[in-house]
Amino acid sequence: MSGWPYWRGAKLDRLIDRRHALIQNEVTRLLLSLGWDLGTEKSFNHFGDRGSVDVLAWRANAGALLIVEIKTEIASLEETLRVLDMKARVVPGLVRRAGEWRPRVVGAVLVLPDATAHRDLVARHSATVGASLPARTLAIRSWLAEPAGPIRGIWFLGGTRAGGAMRNLKSGRRVRVPRSAGRGAPTRPRP
Repeated sequence: MSGWPYWRGAKLDRLIDRRHALIQNEVTRLLLSLGWDLGTEKSFNHFGDRGSVDVLAWRANAGALLIVEIKTEIASLEETLRVLDMKARVVPGLVRRAGEWRPRVVGAVLVLPDATAHRDLVARHSATVGASLPARTLAIRSWLAEPAGPIRGIWFLGGTRAGGAMRNLKSGRRVRVPRSAGRGAPTRPRP
């Protein structure tokens, strides 16, 4: 069947926000347990480069700064890689200028739910992704415990599918597709 799914109001946005918050909370919990100091949703604006860092973490004993980008869905791989690269380029300088932290080592990590769709996407674009984010989950977890040297990679975060917001994607209201949607042109979503 083809057609456009229809959600009432902002329910889909709230569901995506819940999924993001669930993963952000798990990343925060894990980093705190490893001795990182951190902040979440840290915004910045530097000569047109602007955004927010989902999790910005600091490990004083190693002089390590960690920039974490969390995605529950990837609409554009190019945009995701570009934005994380911009944050990894801009944020360390802003942190130094603020005088709060003096990073000697910088990590930039994209966190994705450990799901087949995400692993398949990374595998299909392995050359592109590998050039920008070569490290994977085991190397990142090791680095988080003992940061030495820069790291860039993808952390497939397990345990985010059981319970909570990740499962709620399928338990929401039914998506209604008009009978005519299976034949001919796709229907448009209702306002």
